[in-house]
Amino acid sequence: MNLRTSLYLCAVAFHLIGVLHGQEAREGRRVMAWVPPYAVGACKERLNESFEGIGMKDGLTHLGLQFWKPTAKGGIELVDRFKRIDEATIAEFRKWGDAHGVRIMLCVYNGTASGWDWELATSAFDEHRADFVETLVSETLRLKLDGIDLDLEGNGSSMIPR
Repeated sequence: MNLRTSLYLCAVAFHLIGVLHGQEAREGRRVMAWVPPYAVGACKERLNESFEGIGMKDGLTHLGLQFWKPTAKGGIELVDRFKRIDEATIAEFRKWGDAHGVRIMLCVYNGTASGWDWELATSAFDEHRADFVETLVSETLRLKLDGIDLDLEGNGSSMIPR
């Protein structure tokens, strides 16, 4: 299976996740923000702030929970370098999103204390692509999230055709 086919299948799977959850995309605009694992408390506060009756809930369409990192074998795991993130924290954001019509996304990133771990990312999506896609979709469904955002960055080569 080539990259285009893999990405197409991922897009179809992600769309079906939204359909299965009975959520429709807001027409005309998408505005996304992220909750980094090092600022969960501050983000919770900001999401609930109001400025003369207008808040984040009125502008956002998607919120990425940047709580997962890839594993070398194509899995994902919760980031553990900061305050512990658990399923109760994820459920709290999901509940906020449900209440305000904001889609909550599982966000995988490869940041480390020393920069972006490109070798880890490419191991997950190049060498173990099928496992990576299966894990992403399974975890998104299990946690009842609305989709997946991949924030994999770095310098280096990849088996992905250019």
